[in-house]
Amino acid sequence: SAIMPCELIVARDEMHWERPFRNLDLGFWSYADPVLINGELTCVFWKDSGMNTAAYSPNRFVAAVAGGEIGGFMTKPFQRSRWLSLDADASKGWIEAELLTTSGEAVKGAPPVRIEGREGMRLPLGFAVDQEKPGQCRLRFKMKNARLFAVGPN
Repeated sequence: SAIMPCELIVARDEMHWERPFRNLDLGFWSYADPVLINGELTCVFWKDSGMNTAAYSPNRFVAAVAGGEIGGFMTKPFQRSRWLSLDADASKGWIEAELLTTSGEAVKGAPPVRIEGREGMRLPLGFAVDQEKPGQCRLRFKMKNARLFAVGPN
């Protein structure tokens, strides 16, 4: 589709193919690109002898997901604005973000920020340190029972 033009799949043993970074099962296979209807991406698909639709928030089609066990990952270095926010759903769990240098070391004076029991498209990450100037950084995330859709400027 125009939204997701390609997808990485690998076969570590050259026989069993897998998606290493996500396991996405929408429950359907759309025959056309999603269309924007009432602010949601709507997919039209054939299932159970009839045409059906499924709608998703435009920015929430794919997420990093952690279930009942704690999961985590670290971003690649990126240029950030002064303040960052998350598009996330931690309404039934938590997400913890830690500000790192480009080499992956914790920034002194910037303790991890935890978002717990909240959901929103602009949940602020307020790292209260002198290093609030724009520049290169990384983030380390730990999560439990949560979905992280995006990181962006606040």
